[in-house]
Amino acid sequence: DPASAAATATAEARAKGPGMVAEFFSDFRVLLRHPVYMLTLLGYTCYTAVIGVYAVWGPKAGYAIYGDVLGSPGNADLVLGLITVVAGIGGTLFGGVMVDKVGASMGNAVAVCACSAAVGFVLLEASFLARSFNAFAVLFLFGEIFAFVVQAPVNAVILWSVPPGVRPLACSMTTVFIHALGDVPTPPLFGLLLQRAGHANDAAAAAAGGGGGGGGG
Repeated sequence: DPASAAATATAEARAKGPGMVAEFFSDFRVLLRHPVYMLTLLGYTCYTAVIGVYAVWGPKAGYAIYGDVLGSPGNADLVLGLITVVAGIGGTLFGGVMVDKVGASMGNAVAVCACSAAVGFVLLEASFLARSFNAFAVLFLFGEIFAFVVQAPVNAVILWSVPPGVRPLACSMTTVFIHALGDVPTPPLFGLLLQRAGHANDAAAAAAGGGGGGGGG
């Protein structure tokens, strides 16, 4: 009988519910006991927050500074969006190659993350100080390439820093935290900060300030 089978399945699911919740919190406590994972999660969340600010405010800053070349805000979104796509693909692949070259270990992966992020955000800061659009585009491209190098090694650290049994949960919680506390809330919060500071229309200050704040964090 389909009706009775469905009722049985529902009852079994309800019976398993509390056990699944308890298992989740048990596994989550395991993650909390691994400081390398927790520090990596914190750093990755801060990194994603800065990337989120650049993604939203970068085109506005580019148009504010180089509007005579870009022509319109739509063109700024298109050009910087294409640069970001190319940089994202290239940087992610380059990050994986770098970890393989220096040695696939957790320490080496962390070193690649730290060095590439530092170089990337310095180049991104410098790009908004460039005197020509061509110099800006080159610096912005390479800055984003180095910024995206982080993607491959940081995910390797996340996997290597926890026991195999909780690796799926570690990846899932990382995705939740980097978006919930990273690139989702920071662009509007940064805009609110600018508005309160009286710089709501100062897109150049927005991008430079966002990069500086993220780099310091």
